[in-house]
Amino acid sequence: MPAMSLLTAAARPVLTFAAGLACAFGALSAVSAASAPADGPAPMSAPAARQDSVQKPLAAADGHSSRDVLDWEGTYRGTLPCADCDGIKTTITLRGDGSYSQTSIYVGRGARFSETGRYTWNRAGSRITLTGKDHDPSLFIVGENHLEMLNQDGSPVTGPLANDYRLDKVS
Repeated sequence: MPAMSLLTAAARPVLTFAAGLACAFGALSAVSAASAPADGPAPMSAPAARQDSVQKPLAAADGHSSRDVLDWEGTYRGTLPCADCDGIKTTITLRGDGSYSQTSIYVGRGARFSETGRYTWNRAGSRITLTGKDHDPSLFIVGENHLEMLNQDGSPVTGPLANDYRLDKVS
């Protein structure tokens, strides 16, 4: 029987929160909060940070979020992976009024696209959705001096190119 089905309804949110923290540190298997003894929590140690993993912002238990505590307004740049070119040089500028501009240059093809639109924050204040006129919405995690592009379903990109879906803040 899966471990999750053995939990009481009251214990599930604790496990979900702990699993989210463990995922951010790359160690989902280390979550053992649900099996803690009644007289106190089982000791857990955070795994060593992996050099190849992208740092994820975490919403603090006291309600602080990327939107509230980070200096996120500004310009971000990077080269995103491209299936049929050498990369997509991408620049995104986020403005405090909820507007953005994006320029994408397809390396090796000479194609250049510019877009403006609006962005919205998720309820937790950790992710934004860019909504323009000509493209599907783009989702990003807002981290300390970077944006991390997400899949269309909002899940993090995984696999060998996962770290290439990052735009670093330049101003």
